[in-house]
Amino acid sequence: MERSLARSAVSGRALIRTRRVAVSNLAQMSGTRAAFVTSGLRSYQNDLAETASEQAILTITSDTGCVVAGRCVVGITEGAKTQIVVSKEAARRSRIRFGSAFLMLVKEV
Repeated sequence: MERSLARSAVSGRALIRTRRVAVSNLAQMSGTRAAFVTSGLRSYQNDLAETASEQAILTITSDTGCVVAGRCVVGITEGAKTQIVVSKEAARRSRIRFGSAFLMLVKEV
């Protein structure tokens, strides 16, 4: 995913700019709207969740455990059937709201 997002990209009306942020310097996330939380960051999920909720950052991960625990907002699983899981608690804490059409497509926990 990092290679795919290595450069800025335009998607519709949105400009997507990416950068890697070290967990030792979460203050660099200031002004960020979304963060991809990799599965290797399990031991830092509480710190990431705290920063995300303070700054209203949407957190996206492939680690559904992070979503079920209420530390990440959106989890996307792959395999025979792609599933999107949304943590209501993490979304509320980060002041993230989704439209009803999107919520009909996901599993809320």
